[in-house]
Amino acid sequence: MFLVGAYQEILGDMHNLFGDTNAVHISVYKDRYEIDQIIDGETVAEVLDYVQFSPKKLVRNVESMGDGVHEGRQHHARRGTRLRQQLPRGPLRLHLPREGLRPMRFFLDIAFRGDAFHGWQRQPGDMSVQQCLEEAFGKVLRAEVPVTGAGRTDAGVNARRMIAHVDLPDDCDHAALLRSVNAIVGRDVAVRGMRRVHDDAHARFDATERCYRYFAHTCKDPFVRTLSWQAPPTLDFEAMNRAAALLLGRRDFTSFAKLHSDARTNICDLRAAAWHSIDDEHHYFEIRADRFLRNMVRAVVGTLVEVGRGKMHPDDILDVLRAEDRCAAGTSMPAHALFLWDVTYPY
Repeated sequence: MFLVGAYQEILGDMHNLFGDTNAVHISVYKDRYEIDQIIDGETVAEVLDYVQFSPKKLVRNVESMGDGVHEGRQHHARRGTRLRQQLPRGPLRLHLPREGLRPMRFFLDIAFRGDAFHGWQRQPGDMSVQQCLEEAFGKVLRAEVPVTGAGRTDAGVNARRMIAHVDLPDDCDHAALLRSVNAIVGRDVAVRGMRRVHDDAHARFDATERCYRYFAHTCKDPFVRTLSWQAPPTLDFEAMNRAAALLLGRRDFTSFAKLHSDARTNICDLRAAAWHSIDDEHHYFEIRADRFLRNMVRAVVGTLVEVGRGKMHPDDILDVLRAEDRCAAGTSMPAHALFLWDVTYPY
């Protein structure tokens, strides 16, 4: 155990200073320790249990409490001379959990590469982006931290901007927290920012629009092959755009949905769907809607590719819609070229 005896003496001093009903936040430095904050709701014994359980964890920076907190502080400082000799060298800060504080809700701006994960949502036996983030926040804050995303992405699908909400302590150093989380999640995930939102904000239910992009290149390009689909050079993008325009509006997209999904309705309001050219050899399909069904975007792209190859007429896509049968649509395209591009909120 890591110098538990020294911490027991420190906590004994805290008991003398503040009584049985308060716990403290202690910052330990190479030549001193400081009382940084009085924390209601925990007993000294509970704090001691926490220190003994994980004494080395660096969690956050804190502001010192200042002078004149208690008449006993001078007595505490005198006793500290003896205690300092028993403390470890090197910076160490312990965050003792604060009970009874109201958490604050934040939106996280997340980017990730999908090839390292089995989709966004937690699932038994496979690593997901949600699990990766929850474990990282849990390690830093030493508590269960649910992370709720704006939606689910399939295995292998990337995200330029996934939004998720999380509840954090109101005394948390958010900049330090982001640095710690990004250090833990690895190279395939980045929490690019966070912002305070109202307590009832919901990353999934409050989103008014989602945007996806599917990337394609019509030449051999080793620099984009892991994030773009190599399309045949004869693909007719004009025909595909004529077909895509017929999908716009509030429609039943059962023909483009994964079979046996748990969606309560297959009605989506499709607001934009078109191919765009970056240059003569690199293109992307952008689609926007209020919501998407599982596998829907890749099925739509696969059906449009059938049109672009000349295997379907652009007007045939209306027959696909009316069929309400997944077998009527084209194949599902590879996931590696699909990106969740953006999520829109009314606030």
